Amino acid sequence: MQTFASPVERAICKCWNTTFKLQHYLPYESKDEVFACSGAYGSADVACTTTYASDCARMLECIRHDPASPPK
Repeated sequence: MQTFASPVERAICKCWNTTFKLQHYLPYESKDEVFACSGAYGSADVACTTTYASDCARMLECIRHDPASPPK
């Protein structure tokens, strides 16, 4: 099972998997989602995950410091 150092990293990983349609499921007898973050990159920036909590594409742009998606 994937473990995360912080809720910020978990949010980034979840967006990465949602955006690129990678494996993401709830295993039997568990309340924790299971997913891997192969290929995810960028900074674990809480401002990005807060600003773009409902927009995964922009969150991923923000953590890569894309000027089109700055954090607030």
